[in-house]
Amino acid sequence: MARLETSERKQFYLRSLEDHKKLLRSAINGMAEGELVHALNIAVSIRALIYESGRSKPLLAQLRNDYLNLPIYSAKEPAPDPRLAHLQKMTVLHVAANIQITAEKMSLRPTFDTAECQSYTLGKWWTNPGLVVPGGAPLSRKDIVLGIANKEGAHVDDDMPRNYRTMLESKSVRLRFGEGEYEAVNITRYVCGTAGVELLDCLARNFPSEDAT
Repeated sequence: MARLETSERKQFYLRSLEDHKKLLRSAINGMAEGELVHALNIAVSIRALIYESGRSKPLLAQLRNDYLNLPIYSAKEPAPDPRLAHLQKMTVLHVAANIQITAEKMSLRPTFDTAECQSYTLGKWWTNPGLVVPGGAPLSRKDIVLGIANKEGAHVDDDMPRNYRTMLESKSVRLRFGEGEYEAVNITRYVCGTAGVELLDCLARNFPSEDAT
């Protein structure tokens, strides 16, 4: 099979990037309407864009060798409290999700204010904790995105790591709307959706759409 010329390859990957940006935007809008199933599409796109495994080279690596150094905005890490400096640091609950509640309905917030965030490298953002729940080991964004993509999205497989199953079965994150009962929240999909919002912003900043023309 004949390979594309260098200039043709770049245009091919840029067009593919535009496709994934559109897929991310569409899925984010769907989650903003309360349809959590769109998190599966977000996970599959993020995996294609970032995840490198063996001979599988992610899309962003085809465009920039230093793609893991790209800046991406996300929520600021909490400032340490000097009054607690003598205590051992322990995170009991951490959720890297941007959620909005309107009219007793919970959904993904499709935008965020970078002024309230801090800049990370894409590599650090990818491996930073995305979820910590009582009784489970911390899960990075990478763990969560690949868990959704590999176990629920591109493949459907109930054979999953123990830590991922513990997180799925956790009752730690529960909300009540109005006078109803407390309901468990499918928090992994919100973390994945938030990752999609943040990554889409990163792509827009570093790969403006006009580059694909």
